[in-house]
Amino acid sequence: MNSSQEIIDAGQDVERQLGCKLFPNLHLEELRRLPVEELQRCYRNAIESIVTLRALLESGTAPVDLSSLVRTISIHGRERPGSHREILGFPIKAICSNIRRQDVDWDQFDFEQSGMGGEGDIVIAEALSDTGSTNHLENQSGRDVRLFKGDHFMAVMGHRHSGTSEYGELPGGHMELGPNAELDLLCYGGILGRGICIPHSKSVKTFFKARVAALLRNENRNLNLLDLYPAWDKEMLPSAPIILNCGTSAEIGKTTSSSAIIRALKRKGKTVGAVKLAGTGRFRDLLSMRDAGADLYFDFPDAGLPSTYTSPSRSYPAAVTLLNKLNCAGVDVVVAEMGGDIIEANIPSILRSKEIMQYARGIVHSSADVLGILGSLQRYREFGVQVPVKLTLPKDRNNSGTQDRLQNENLSGFDVMDEQDCDRIVVELLADSALE
Repeated sequence: MNSSQEIIDAGQDVERQLGCKLFPNLHLEELRRLPVEELQRCYRNAIESIVTLRALLESGTAPVDLSSLVRTISIHGRERPGSHREILGFPIKAICSNIRRQDVDWDQFDFEQSGMGGEGDIVIAEALSDTGSTNHLENQSGRDVRLFKGDHFMAVMGHRHSGTSEYGELPGGHMELGPNAELDLLCYGGILGRGICIPHSKSVKTFFKARVAALLRNENRNLNLLDLYPAWDKEMLPSAPIILNCGTSAEIGKTTSSSAIIRALKRKGKTVGAVKLAGTGRFRDLLSMRDAGADLYFDFPDAGLPSTYTSPSRSYPAAVTLLNKLNCAGVDVVVAEMGGDIIEANIPSILRSKEIMQYARGIVHSSADVLGILGSLQRYREFGVQVPVKLTLPKDRNNSGTQDRLQNENLSGFDVMDEQDCDRIVVELLADSALE
């Protein structure tokens, strides 16, 4: 084929015989105006595919068989040296960490370029700018990948009602998606929605903008994060002792204290299951607990939720499922972290749950100061919590000053940076269990 006209005609003839598009994001008709030299330079792989497919058809290969091959493995979704991963014809710079499964054959799915997207729907997005309050995407390995205008990445639709970072949601639970519809990146874990507020602490006061280039479809409906996992469990199985880790906000030291408690449990020779039951999905926190020695670790994206800023009918059974998953693996003790504060992200539904709290041995609680501790203890009483609450000494504060104030309230705290303190707390929490 010596001209652009011949190449395009051959490609369109192959598409007619197969009954499907060869390149979902490439319209062959638009390439007719290109000189053949530019076509061969910029679309060499596409031309090679057209030539190969036409040769197969001319050799007698049934179009129906070749069509099936094209839809699944031949052109889309393969790795190419020196390029980003290609999925459904799009060069993907990163798959967000909220999509935890790495064994999915994405090219088995179809996609639409526009439609109504809802919570948990999986999309391929295109970055519309270089800057924003969150201009990195945490990938499936836990690495933050810098995004630039024109980059394509896989993300999920969802809500984030953070008290310390970006706040946004899907208005009414859904958003109309299409080439002209802008969305905002709400977190490093890869949630897209309508941004509402950015805290003053952020140096950049605008959201990172993106558009949905492809809304993935599973047969006749949107592909949802839930489709990648089994149905949620309907009831709680008998559980190992649970140590809950809660606090008054994000970035208060909960993951640090979770890691300290895990290390203390490992020093006692226990098999530890770590889980994050509430908040906004991000792989970094789980990796910290893994590094501390957790033998098994999950959070809500591992059950199909991008965040727990959703309805209790979704977040609670996901929490039960994750706890069951750890207990079926035979862990000795569970360390369960709650992201954010104890009044949001459906954490109250867990703290009020007799089904879960019957296995709780205590709560490790982190606050920024003593007044935050006093207010939190009042909330625990309102939730009906009856297990011991162990108070961490607030990070970046004077420990002596904090202890004096706590003693005036007939309370005490422990230092998560002190191994002996953590060992003591673990012994106290497990004192009534068969583990001690």
